[in-house]
Amino acid sequence: MTTNEDKLNAWWAAQVQAARTTNVHWDGDVPALVAAIAKAQAAMPAAAKNKENPHFGNAYADLGSVLECIMPALNKEGCALMQFPGWDAERGLVTMTTVVAGHGGSVTSTAASPLGRGSGPQAVGSAITYLRRYAAQSILSLPAADDDGNAAGELGHHIPTALRSSVDSLPARCR
Repeated sequence: MTTNEDKLNAWWAAQVQAARTTNVHWDGDVPALVAAIAKAQAAMPAAAKNKENPHFGNAYADLGSVLECIMPALNKEGCALMQFPGWDAERGLVTMTTVVAGHGGSVTSTAASPLGRGSGPQAVGSAITYLRRYAAQSILSLPAADDDGNAAGELGHHIPTALRSSVDSLPARCR
């Protein structure tokens, strides 16, 4: 007889196999890690879109806003976010390897981006910051929300009542 736990383990094995065909790698105690990430995600409010892209005029959540919303929740659940920049000389791309680890497991993803304007240190730094922000948001499914009067009152509406006090202790731009 198949139990719910057996079904869950089979489902995770299929997800891990699918992820191995992409740029995502799961290792170790995946169910324990995923359970910890799920708890952390429940406590993560949307990151406030606190910057404006001067080229396109759209608002976005900068790296600081993203990390302020992610790190306390991850750390509370015993997980760490680590990001390692690199350089793909063959393709001329900045790379970013992002790892979420904890509870005997890890998930690793690598992304790459061409340099923006220019080719000096500032262009490399901009590409690294861009990749860090998008990789952290992507690997943890962190949404970004407009930081205006109407949206600010609705941020965190998906968070269970029991976790609201934790959310209230987060920096204002994360609520």
